[in-house]
Amino acid sequence: MDDAFAKLEADYCPPLDPALLSAIVSDYDLSDANSVQNARETLDQLKESAVVEEAAGFDPSGTGAQEEGKNSEQRAESCPETGTSQTRETDLTSVSNGMSSLDLDDMVGEESGSVGNPEELEQLDEDTKVKLLQDLFGDKVTNFSIRHTLRKCNGRWQASMEELLNHVYFEEAEDSDGSGKIATKGIDAFAGDGTARRGRKGKPKGKNVKGLDDRKATSLPTSPASTSPAPTGNRWKTASEDIEFVASRTRIATPTVSSVYYEKGASVPKTIGTLLKATMEESKAIVTDDQAVLSSARELGYEFPGIAPDYLAAIIRLTHPSTTAAHELAVALTTKPKDSNGGGIQLLPHYAPPSLDEEVSW
Repeated sequence: MDDAFAKLEADYCPPLDPALLSAIVSDYDLSDANSVQNARETLDQLKESAVVEEAAGFDPSGTGAQEEGKNSEQRAESCPETGTSQTRETDLTSVSNGMSSLDLDDMVGEESGSVGNPEELEQLDEDTKVKLLQDLFGDKVTNFSIRHTLRKCNGRWQASMEELLNHVYFEEAEDSDGSGKIATKGIDAFAGDGTARRGRKGKPKGKNVKGLDDRKATSLPTSPASTSPAPTGNRWKTASEDIEFVASRTRIATPTVSSVYYEKGASVPKTIGTLLKATMEESKAIVTDDQAVLSSARELGYEFPGIAPDYLAAIIRLTHPSTTAAHELAVALTTKPKDSNGGGIQLLPHYAPPSLDEEVSW
């Protein structure tokens, strides 16, 4: 068995990575000749794909690793964060290679017979590509996201798979953090509903003073003041500031932003989400896999992993070339809106003055 593995390693490494070879071969019984032949068929397809990628100078990380390698030593001294970025890209590449090697070849062999060559995959029709991607990712990605990504990548199967892998990778990285609900901090932590207030102790009142208090009590409103909501700020001013914030960072006309803002109940996150969806619909027929857009969207996604890649790309397009505006828009999109007391007219109690006709003895 060790001799069979050593022979396979000599035949396929390089271009295949030894770790990848070991992972694939572990699924086969090397003591069986038929199993070894099946393993060779799978490895032949991967080897052919790797040779094509190397000849084309393909970089699966999408970050221009060939140029990065030349200046990595110099940049490591001046920018310590480079090591973390390269590690993240290496992990992402490993996930891409592992999923494509372990699942894709078996799935393609079952569904389309001899289809396993990257060139043959690109020549398939859209429905077949969608089905292959759906079988590959399962319930991790919706059918709508697969079709939208495929159209955004101009029908290129390989590019669509890599972008979907990025999306799944960020979601799994977010779930693996194990971070639950953020605990309340600051002054809000002391404003619980069960917090009891201590009353003031006063001196006993005389009979005449008590009578004056009784007359004052009859002029108070019937509804308790403690149950009335606290006065809110100027809603018109707040709405104007929200609309100006969105319009100035998206370069969309203020009347358009205002219409969407009030349609979505004066919610800034919902307004931004609606405008981003409209932008994604308008850009379907445009080439959207621009490397600058994808690179900026990927960097923004590191800070906001909860935002889908489609929305990240839409934010970059709306705010280009301002990265500050993109960051502020992403913060507003992920910020939970404050609770409001609702609209309507707020009634202010009017107290009747005490009667001074009666003599009061102190």
